Amino acid sequence: MAEQAILDREVIDTNLVGKGIEYRVLKEPKELAYPNGDEVRYHDLYLTRLNQLFSIDDVLGSKKDDIKKRKFDSAMGILVNSPLQNMEGEGVLARILINSSMADLWQPFTINVPRLTDTSTSTAKEYLERVDQMDSSYNIGKINAGILFGLYMAKKGGFVLPIGYDNKVIVVPTQKFVEYCAKKK
Repeated sequence: MAEQAILDREVIDTNLVGKGIEYRVLKEPKELAYPNGDEVRYHDLYLTRLNQLFSIDDVLGSKKDDIKKRKFDSAMGILVNSPLQNMEGEGVLARILINSSMADLWQPFTINVPRLTDTSTSTAKEYLERVDQMDSSYNIGKINAGILFGLYMAKKGGFVLPIGYDNKVIVVPTQKFVEYCAKKK
């Protein structure tokens, strides 16, 4: 699915996601299944271009420092009433905003699948297959459907591009999501 630029910038080719990957562990993650933005760095050609076109400082402005300190009011001020209209999807996006703010550049939300304790899924490939097989009815009657459903909703909304890498699910923010954030600043 081709993205459409909102802010009169070039449209980044989504085929660049997962190309030229560099993944570095900066320090041992506190939460092994979900490393923070100050613990790992991920780059691919798509994210590199996204960072060239959209500085996180320009997009988030003064909210970046509050988000970095995990003051969720700033993140939720951006995400409340998002086109997703879904708490779990917005939770995935909040993790992207936190990781990116901590890193001072756009970063993904990373799921280290083998470290998960709340799912029977043991590989990134299986995890992504479950996301692809899901539908909106999964959440009917549930109060909190979790990250798996949130990832499904964020992907369905065009705000993330999840890929598998080294048995991790790398949830890359899209240009559509970054432009949405810039409009909400």
